[in-house]
Amino acid sequence: MGRWSNDFYIINLRELPESILSKIQEFSEKVCMETYDRFSYDFERRVETIKIGKIAEEVFAKFMKDEYEMTLSINYEIYEGTSNVDEDDFEINGYQIDIKSSKDTYEEGIESCYNRFNFPVPYDQGIKDLTISILYTHDLSNYVISSAIFKEDYLRKSRIGSLPVGNGVFKNFYLCKLTNGIKVRNAIEYILKFPKK
Repeated sequence: MGRWSNDFYIINLRELPESILSKIQEFSEKVCMETYDRFSYDFERRVETIKIGKIAEEVFAKFMKDEYEMTLSINYEIYEGTSNVDEDDFEINGYQIDIKSSKDTYEEGIESCYNRFNFPVPYDQGIKDLTISILYTHDLSNYVISSAIFKEDYLRKSRIGSLPVGNGVFKNFYLCKLTNGIKVRNAIEYILKFPKK
């Protein structure tokens, strides 16, 4: 079971079953061979990006199960083509939820990342009802559910900027500081208490 550290919820990768990790690896490789490459990554970087995204989804699902006894299903469908992608990572009580993961690349520590990083949403994707940030350590061992932000606040507080996506390529993203978000438990308790109509 994960653990709270202040307002962050931490799950170690070892808490996910090996069968799930194998499924994620197979899915990531298959996606890279069969779908559109939005960011023009090299193959290994693309596999890692997709893999981390799925791990983050599994981490969030585990958090919801551990803390709220709610079982979420994770989409492992592969969407072929250039625009056929899944609409959201999860839907809870009518809220579309987008999970965004960011790596502590320079090993500066999760608290420093939280204070410096953004909720990065690709410009071509659009903002969902609730965006949740999961930061992960450089060695990929710990995943930290750190912040959440509702769409209205995201749109009000965000800007458009460029981020490096590898091979010297930059892409446009909506960027909103993680510190503009709210505590994850407050966001989840709100959507559980007030279903979206």
